[in-house]
Amino acid sequence: MSYEVPDNEKALWEAVLMQAMNIVHEVAPTTPASHVVSAAWTQFQSQKWIIPRLAGKQPEFSVAVPEDVVKQIALDETHSNNEKNANKKRQASPSKTKNSITEKAENKEAGHSKSSKSDPKKKQTKLTDVRSKKETDKPRKLPQYNLFVKYQIQKMKKNGIMQEPNVKPTDRIREISRKWSGMNEEQKNHFFEKHGNDFDN
Repeated sequence: MSYEVPDNEKALWEAVLMQAMNIVHEVAPTTPASHVVSAAWTQFQSQKWIIPRLAGKQPEFSVAVPEDVVKQIALDETHSNNEKNANKKRQASPSKTKNSITEKAENKEAGHSKSSKSDPKKKQTKLTDVRSKKETDKPRKLPQYNLFVKYQIQKMKKNGIMQEPNVKPTDRIREISRKWSGMNEEQKNHFFEKHGNDFDN
């Protein structure tokens, strides 16, 4: 998929992409970069139309990708198959001849089925809790990564890379991700100690 962004909308796209990447890294760090970019692009397309079009001026805005939106994108990939299978089983259940006794039994079952629909949500909550516990085992990992992304984007802006028309935002994000992956723990800690106070996290 090609992501062509007009000059007057690049700042919005970069903000949406960066925010989505940070949130997905916290919730589901193994999510492929292409999925994150695709989700951010969908969010960008839905947001850019509500930004006021100012002739010859860059619109002022504050972009915040709803956290539950990105979480749902990550969780949908994990649970969509289970939900589809559950729906197929419900549709395939054979109909029974109803009498006064079975009707009462089915009414009770119908009452329970409403509460049973919340079970997938409970499972999702448990999965989210497990991810949260894993993140708390390494409390410095996420702040380091967020700081590294902000630092690299600021560095690119100073060097004029952000204004290069032939460089796509996805390429810049992949470049930052490759740099982060290539650093060992000692290098990451050194970077965090050196630039930890450069940004307000």
